Amino acid sequence: MTDQTAGASAEPTFLGHPRGLVTLFFTEMWERFSFYGMRALLVIYLTQHFLFSQGHAQALYGAYAALVYLIPVIGGVIADRYLGARKAVTIGAALLVLGHFGMAFEGSGSRQYLDAGGESFLVTAEGRDANRVAFIELPEGRANLRFDVLDRVELSAGGQTRTLTNGDYALVSEAPSFVYSLCSMVGAPCGTAPATSLNIEGQGAYPVRVADGETFVDINGTAFTLNQISQRNAVAFEGDRVIRTFEDGAYSIAWSRNSSTFRSFISRWR
Repeated sequence: MTDQTAGASAEPTFLGHPRGLVTLFFTEMWERFSFYGMRALLVIYLTQHFLFSQGHAQALYGAYAALVYLIPVIGGVIADRYLGARKAVTIGAALLVLGHFGMAFEGSGSRQYLDAGGESFLVTAEGRDANRVAFIELPEGRANLRFDVLDRVELSAGGQTRTLTNGDYALVSEAPSFVYSLCSMVGAPCGTAPATSLNIEGQGAYPVRVADGETFVDINGTAFTLNQISQRNAVAFEGDRVIRTFEDGAYSIAWSRNSSTFRSFISRWR
């Protein structure tokens, strides 16, 4: 009993704690630094550098966060059965350092193009969120780029069509009830759908209903078929002068993603 106590007290310590705890502390500290640092930058990196959509970037972020907690189960089995504690910590630290070292290589990232009429024009952007400004490289020179969305409603009855454009109308829906929202989540046909009305500027509000897969609005005793149309035009301009307009349907947006750089490789497999 005395020999065991003497042997335990003779073990090297650091500030009264076992020396192995120092290695464990610094390993966990830098692993947390790596994880939270990468997590904070990942979505910005994917959306700004690789031009992923917000939805795709968030999905990849979720997969990354889930794997961070799942893969250690496999790694722990490998460490316990084959590597041992010292080799597992050493290999893990080396991979962590290599991963952060790879982040120093930016590469060319992704490029966005607007394709129209057999031509392809480079699209770039500066700033983020509300301060984001898009540019397009045209033969005439670099110009600002915006996307103008024109929404309109077509009302048809008796072979005649009436068109309402932005500002002339508003489709207003009541807030759905709790029962209807709950039923919608599970795909069950229960609850009462929220009422919707078509508000026409200077005329009033008219109820909107759906029957036989079509949408109708009753105006002064006449049932009009309601068809919503949205048009998204790309407009290149300089100051107040419009240089070129690309009509909706006459152009497409394409991306060229460079996955051959070292940083791209590290970001994909890290």
